[in-house]
Amino acid sequence: MLFFIDREVRSGNWPKPAGISLGGKTIGIVGLGDIGRNIAKRANAHDLNIIGWDPNADILPDYIELQNNWPTGTERCDFMVFACALTEKTRHLFNQSILEKLKTGVRVVNVSRGPLIDEIALLDGLASGMITSAALDVFEDEPLKQSHPILAHDRCIVGSHNASNTIDAVIRASNEAINLIHGMLKYES
Repeated sequence: MLFFIDREVRSGNWPKPAGISLGGKTIGIVGLGDIGRNIAKRANAHDLNIIGWDPNADILPDYIELQNNWPTGTERCDFMVFACALTEKTRHLFNQSILEKLKTGVRVVNVSRGPLIDEIALLDGLASGMITSAALDVFEDEPLKQSHPILAHDRCIVGSHNASNTIDAVIRASNEAINLIHGMLKYES
């Protein structure tokens, strides 16, 4: 909705579309590593119900309902967020068969790896109305070609896999690398 309002205001219009409240909605998070757990932490602060999938998840906060098998529970999700690693098992985790299980109106977010989502299935879901909108920071093929149909879709927000590129994050990562190198050199002396 924000992208629509932004475009309309820039065009000289003053739209007042109805939005949605987050409280009571369900977010599904695929991948419960550091990024997925941090997404869950923020979702919990907004009173979302949180379900997640991660075969390697160990200790999780009690507000995350861990699902044993993918795609169990996807039909409950108002939001689907992909934050897992790309492996042969996770390639096209979101595909045509998953699309058929989703709740009508789901919103899809991918902040991890492009090939987790079969973009043809995503576009089919957007075209049918099964998917209300998508926010994609990654794509199957990068950089995205200007002719890609996702760029023409008015209910997609796209990025350049740049979310972690803040000044603070770069400083933290640099300090962590320095500390790790220092620790390794210290043991070798």
